[in-house]
Amino acid sequence: MITIWLVVLGITFVLCMKRTIYGCCMLVYARILIPDIVRLTPLADISLNTGIIGVIGVFLFRDLLFQKVTLNGLVNDKYIRNILFFAILLLLSILLGTCLNFSNQIGYLKQYFITDLFPAIAVVASIRNNEDARLLLKSVLIAVLINTVYGIFTVIIGANPYLFFLNLYYASDLSKLIDDSLSSRSGIIGTSSTFRHANFWGTFLPLAFVLVFYYYRLTKKKLFLWTTIFTSICIFICTKRTAMVAFFLTLLMYFWYANPKVKKNIIIYSFIGLLGVLLLVYFVPQLESAKNLIESSLFFWDDSLRDKHDVGGSSMSMRINQTLYPWVMISDNILFGHGFGFTAENFNTFGLHPVMANFETILAQAVCNGGLLGIFTWIYFFVFNFNYSKNSVPAHLRQFPKLLNLCALAIAVANGLDVVLFYFLFNILMKKSYLINDYK
Repeated sequence: MITIWLVVLGITFVLCMKRTIYGCCMLVYARILIPDIVRLTPLADISLNTGIIGVIGVFLFRDLLFQKVTLNGLVNDKYIRNILFFAILLLLSILLGTCLNFSNQIGYLKQYFITDLFPAIAVVASIRNNEDARLLLKSVLIAVLINTVYGIFTVIIGANPYLFFLNLYYASDLSKLIDDSLSSRSGIIGTSSTFRHANFWGTFLPLAFVLVFYYYRLTKKKLFLWTTIFTSICIFICTKRTAMVAFFLTLLMYFWYANPKVKKNIIIYSFIGLLGVLLLVYFVPQLESAKNLIESSLFFWDDSLRDKHDVGGSSMSMRINQTLYPWVMISDNILFGHGFGFTAENFNTFGLHPVMANFETILAQAVCNGGLLGIFTWIYFFVFNFNYSKNSVPAHLRQFPKLLNLCALAIAVANGLDVVLFYFLFNILMKKSYLINDYK
């Protein structure tokens, strides 16, 4: 198995020799199509993703040496400066917080920087012209298309052979990981497609939907339309309520900003589609469980529906606890909390917390990891990302940066933001759309 991944790493190295952006494209394929359980052991105790990022780092350094990229250019890029300042704020929370394990938490920050923050910096540095931007977009489109088509295929056949094989090779707890790759919720077969767990796939899909829908509206190309449709289907078959809630909120905001003609079309097609869905789920007995899942997602604040339909997932009372109890946990250091990585270290040391479970919301993580500084850090994070792309799209599509950020915020509030790299990447591609499609 290691031979296959070394070939992937070797291809990345050879492509980067020509242009560093090719390495960024390989990272896109790896992050979307290869689960993060894949590692380069026994060669090195790192994931394949980290190995690819290391190759990109080497060639980005080469670009600096040969002046393809200048240090001043990187430092003067406002987005890169914001990412670096965000990382500094996370570091400050460790230096000033009451850490559970200082060395381990520094290790979490180092890993977070390598796997989520540095790739965004590398992508910005590597996009130098419209060809680079188009190449990266094509890579995202192809990877999302493969991912969603395969996800639909796994539900049709009732198995996930790709992930089953990888789990068979890498899993330390085989039964749990197999269950994660293809599971049942309220009687509905769900899938994680090429992701390790359906939770990760469910946080990725709504963000991908916004990006491909934006490019469909921008280019009117059918491939973007089909990818948008497949992504929408997968949001439901992943069976994660966070994905559905983020999706519904995004559609609601899109309707809010649409012009009267578009609103009229949305109402007509939504009515037809909703009527068709209602007829199916209410009159076809086999789809009773689908009705239960949709109801519990639309009325996500009503725990009685969740319990009645045996949907599972976090309850509203648990969400409320995760909003209030973090302040109790950091009562000895309200300003700086327990430092970045505390929630991960606490979970790895003690397992599920009796109140906070696995600290799954962004508010719980921000408060426990950083106190008031953590709240400021994540507000800053969302503000600088929104400001980056808000004025870089055509006037008639100005709502899409808002949609992307609302979608990311909804996911973060409900389930934490475990897909920061994709949020960065999609934001960058929205910003760089003027390079991909010439418009006035």
